[in-house]
Amino acid sequence: MEKVALAGNLGFLSLGDILQLIGSSGGSGVLEISSPYRQEPGCIYFSKGNIINAHTPDAKGLDAVYALFGWLDGEYEFREQPVSVHKVITSNRMEIILDGLRLIDDGKTEILGPSPPERTGPDPTAPPLIRRHFVDYTYVVDEEFYSTGEKVTQEKRHGNWIWVVLEGTLDIIKSTPKGPLTVTRVGSGAFIGSVTSFLFQENTRKATVVATTDVQLGVLDAQRMAQEFATLRPELRNFILSLDRRLNQATTACVDQYLGIDNASKVIRDKHQKLIRDPKERRLARIERGNAIIMRETAHGGLYIANLTPGDYIGAVPFLDIGHEPHQASVFASGSLATVDIDLKTLGEEYEDLSLTLKNLIENVAINISLTTNVAGNLLKRNRQKSS
Repeated sequence: MEKVALAGNLGFLSLGDILQLIGSSGGSGVLEISSPYRQEPGCIYFSKGNIINAHTPDAKGLDAVYALFGWLDGEYEFREQPVSVHKVITSNRMEIILDGLRLIDDGKTEILGPSPPERTGPDPTAPPLIRRHFVDYTYVVDEEFYSTGEKVTQEKRHGNWIWVVLEGTLDIIKSTPKGPLTVTRVGSGAFIGSVTSFLFQENTRKATVVATTDVQLGVLDAQRMAQEFATLRPELRNFILSLDRRLNQATTACVDQYLGIDNASKVIRDKHQKLIRDPKERRLARIERGNAIIMRETAHGGLYIANLTPGDYIGAVPFLDIGHEPHQASVFASGSLATVDIDLKTLGEEYEDLSLTLKNLIENVAINISLTTNVAGNLLKRNRQKSS
């Protein structure tokens, strides 16, 4: 049975925002987009929030999704319904959004409607805005307001507050010897702070957060979140903390590329085994011994992302997409690597039982991993183009 879950005008909500909204809600169905400049509509098909296929009058699959980013004037309607189309798109949602916007900027996508506004920011490689559209206000214990240009957090200072953005936009900035680098931009529904923020340990801020508009933040109930986290099985707790560590490493890789530091060949020098997993195979493993290097192979060379050690996880996660292995990155391992497979059914069921706030926070970390990796890839591309 079809149900219209979302509808509106593309002038009010961009395709990138629409894809984030449907993805974050885990929706399954068809997004139909109509344009006064085309007689027939374009369609994007979703399964549990993942884009699996698309078509326009002139294109199919991923090419069709990219073409629809150029449909700037028109209407959209998302209908929740069973989807039986063949899955031909395996790229993660945030990577598709980044590539779609990049093709617009590069003039490689036909524009139907008025020209898009120029995207500006502290760095031309800065990613598009991360938004979520579901906030559980029962977890909000207070509200804070920041004016444009105000700092919410300062890198390397201590703090255990965690916020959800209610209104406005903010830049997440890393300091470097070459000056500040914007690694992420966040808007309504996104989080400021990570899992470690509410564990009541000595938490050092990993980045500076600056309001780019007037901002309203919701202060989250850290004690309540810590209590829920403590009730989880050790496997899920450890997996969540491993995601947080991977984000920190992806951010470091991003800064390295900004500084022109390329460690790709060095870090895999003694890694003689490349783990090749079938992308269709849903396997997740915990590292027991040794280490594994996560590398993305790009048209501009290898991109070193992370060095995973005992307690970290490698493989596919059916309920999250971090934009790494097995589709968008490879795993190089030491000869001493030993892993144990994880029961994905049990892990997934416990994840689905989490509160909306904790689940959204975890997905926020996953989205940031994907986005930060793509920013690092853009910087690698820029570096190679400069040197050629």
